[in-house]
Amino acid sequence: MKPVYVFSAILAVCCASLGCPSSAVEDGASSTPRSVVLLSIEAIRPDRLPAYGGKDPLPAFAKLAASAVVFDDAATVVPMARPAAATLLTGRTPDRIAMRDDLSDRLPDDVRTVAEAARAAGSRTGAFVSTPFCAMGAGFERGFELFDAPEETSVGPLAFEPRQRASTEVADHATAWIRALPTEQRFFAWVHLGTLHGRGVGKDDASADLDYAEGLRQVDGALASLAEALENRKVPVDLIVVGTHGTHLGEQGRRGAAFWLTPETLRVPLLWRGSGLAPRRESRKAWLPDVAATVAERAGWSLPAGDGASLFGAAADPRERRAWSWAPDDQIAWATLAAVERDGVWVEDPARPATPRTRVLSEATRQALAAAGTPLQSPGGERRPADDVTRTDVLVRVQRVRSHIAGQRDLMAMKQGRRLQEEHPKNLGALLPWTFMAAVGRDPDRAKDAVQTLLRDFSDRGEALHAVAHLRWFDDRGKAETLLQAAWELGPQEPEILYDLACARSLAGDAEGAVARLREAVARGYRDWTHLEADLDLANARKSPAYAELMRAHGR
Repeated sequence: MKPVYVFSAILAVCCASLGCPSSAVEDGASSTPRSVVLLSIEAIRPDRLPAYGGKDPLPAFAKLAASAVVFDDAATVVPMARPAAATLLTGRTPDRIAMRDDLSDRLPDDVRTVAEAARAAGSRTGAFVSTPFCAMGAGFERGFELFDAPEETSVGPLAFEPRQRASTEVADHATAWIRALPTEQRFFAWVHLGTLHGRGVGKDDASADLDYAEGLRQVDGALASLAEALENRKVPVDLIVVGTHGTHLGEQGRRGAAFWLTPETLRVPLLWRGSGLAPRRESRKAWLPDVAATVAERAGWSLPAGDGASLFGAAADPRERRAWSWAPDDQIAWATLAAVERDGVWVEDPARPATPRTRVLSEATRQALAAAGTPLQSPGGERRPADDVTRTDVLVRVQRVRSHIAGQRDLMAMKQGRRLQEEHPKNLGALLPWTFMAAVGRDPDRAKDAVQTLLRDFSDRGEALHAVAHLRWFDDRGKAETLLQAAWELGPQEPEILYDLACARSLAGDAEGAVARLREAVARGYRDWTHLEADLDLANARKSPAYAELMRAHGR
């Protein structure tokens, strides 16, 4: 059952337990009892907010700025939601905890989160998330008594433009939870909004600006609801509003965030309201790891030292702020990006690179592919165009095609996808959407040339082999299963691959093997229950008692 439907039931259980003293852990170490609300927002530009000179009418942001510390110079560590959120919740930079993308990487079990520290100190904990980027598959649920997040799983190009919960819905759930707590109860609430993600992609300049402005108004409304819910609490509450990353809104022809390390993508707003903090402008440099460190210090929660420093202690010596992006490699097969700030300018940084994923295919798997009639060649695809204009054109157009697919604008997606693939026939970012559309249309002949290129030039890419497996599904499921196994071995290890392997096992009559794959897919974050329960490919799997046990374990 999806959280949007079970929220009221979960809330009732949580509220019923609030009066029980044994439900809380004594917090003898905390010298500054307080609650914390952390509102993180994807793709938000400081220059659009009133506190930073923005002209958008955003009354909640303006009101908060009048009573908060406004950091004039705050920066993210990565222009992507999931790894940036991981840094906010742990104080660790993404290169140290291998959190590199929005879709597949999971927070390591041995990295302590702010939520775990808060709960250990006797605070109640709740998370309210609008996007699958930061939902169950990310591992962020650790430490949260209530983790209210979307469970839908999107596949292919749609995964980069997932359906978002409305910001009003997320705020309503968060405020209901907060108001149900006794006013003297300490708590940590994480509210994450992806409302601005993808805004303006696939639109002309005028429409893009209007689209982004509408998203800002929705976020402002959510902030207003949260701020109102915090009034008249007996325990002081810190309210922190921070961006996970910025975004390009047409500068130099660019749109989106993940593929650039620029001021537009790296600069974020940071506003902090709390007892003992005089409203002011703060000029010291801040970055995302500082948020977790400062939260733990002010609330008295025990969090291991990370990469951040206290924002309200003595000013630290000038330090380097760094940023990384693995998106060009993961999504386009171009070089990763790493930057360091020097004298206020972000420059390439070879000293601490964004190390690409390790992609190694065993000889046994290569032989299995060859035996199945799919021998792989040494990779040799287009790795990066020489000039920035061409790079920008490719990146923006790839995002536009994804946006059209996600918006079910099929004719536009087909037209622009074909043109992109024809103009850049050796580009991974152009080939993958094209093969996806061919698979959805059950027309493998349409992508015949693309399949040959993927197998010839991108044999080291799991996503390429996964795409080819979808097309092979229609004529040779045994070959498709071998490709899926190779895709899993190469990585990234996305739960959808396990789901597809479960379908292959079910069709082969191996019900137990199918359920085993399904169980692992769900454990890694697969949550498209509606599709899972209706998929005819899983008919044999449903005959197994283990299938019913799996469904019951997840409230189905």
